[in-house]
Amino acid sequence: MISMGKENVREISGRDLAKLMGVDPKQYQQFSVHRFGHSALDPKDIFGDGKIVTNFPEGVKRVARGKYKSGEVWMDTGYEVIYLYIGRTLKGKDVVMELGGDTPYAGTLEQGLINSGGKCRIFFDQKLFPA
Repeated sequence: MISMGKENVREISGRDLAKLMGVDPKQYQQFSVHRFGHSALDPKDIFGDGKIVTNFPEGVKRVARGKYKSGEVWMDTGYEVIYLYIGRTLKGKDVVMELGGDTPYAGTLEQGLINSGGKCRIFFDQKLFPA
C-alpha cells in the first residue's frame, strides 16, 4: 500500500488512467476478476466515467515492452492476489493496482520492483489477461 504525504497526493480519472496505460477499456469487457476470488475490482469498472484513482504516484509512464506491460492482469498464485500492471515511475519502480483475490485491498496502489523480494511484496507468476 502506498503511504504518501499530502503534498504528493494526486488523483487521476479512470479515463485518463486508460489513456496513460495506452489501453482501450472495451478490451476488458469479457474479463472478470470475480471468478478468481471473493474481493474483486474489474478493470472495466476502474476505467469508467466518473471513477477516480487517488494516491496516484507522480511520473508514472506506460510500459509497452518487457516482461510486464501496462494493462496486463497478473496473479500471484501463492497468495491468490490479482494485480493490474499500470506502469513504471521515473525512479524505476513498478506501479500496480490490487484487483482482488484473497485480499481485502482491492483498489489499492502499490509500487516496487516486481518479484524482487525485500521490502517489495509484489509477486507475479501467472498472466491472466490478455491471454
